[in-house]
Amino acid sequence: FAHSWHMAVVWNHPELAKRVSGQLYSAHPTPGNRHQLDLRRTAPDTCWPGLLEANSHGDALLLGDSIVVAEKTAVRGWNLETGVMTIEFPMEWASLALSPDGRYLACVGNHSGDAPNDLRLAILKTEDGTMIHDLTVGFQRQGLCWTADGQQLIGVVEQDKIPTLVALTLKGETSKTLWPGKRPRLEPATGAILYLHDDALWRRFPDREEPERLRSEERRVGKECRSGWS
Repeated sequence: FAHSWHMAVVWNHPELAKRVSGQLYSAHPTPGNRHQLDLRRTAPDTCWPGLLEANSHGDALLLGDSIVVAEKTAVRGWNLETGVMTIEFPMEWASLALSPDGRYLACVGNHSGDAPNDLRLAILKTEDGTMIHDLTVGFQRQGLCWTADGQQLIGVVEQDKIPTLVALTLKGETSKTLWPGKRPRLEPATGAILYLHDDALWRRFPDREEPERLRSEERRVGKECRSGWS
């Protein structure tokens, strides 16, 4: 048993995503407690008993010795060296995005107790979960990411029932509508935005008008990624 959340790692830190998707970290049922999961690391061999909710299949992030997971009832973060919880933010089934410098965590979801479709964007400090922005901007729970310079967020809105990517400044101002698509991810090595559209994986560079559809080896990798994004 390997829980599916670890395949949905946000790509802002590819070396950390590789650690998780390479299955160095996995989640397993906690003996005697069907509501919790143990987090396990294989190198070095370590176990954190009952750390995760049994239904933790949302986004997951690793940053150094810390992990952040979007669970059913909240976004939670832990320092894995100390076992101390550093973030507990009441947002259900959130999409997560870590800023390129690792300082800020963006979350899209509904606050606990709100209607499921009452989605908000919250930006938290990664170190302690302090909220610095809480916005209603129309983003959907279909993924989000930061731009390479960390100055904008790319999110998904519905336009004529079509998922469409838009850019948002940190002041909550929608700067422009971009293009049809969902599940955006930053590709740190190039600064391009990866996204899904018409069941295919596309890449779009900031300084180019036309996107490119990924093929061959890139397309195979994209297929693996889509399994964690859907």
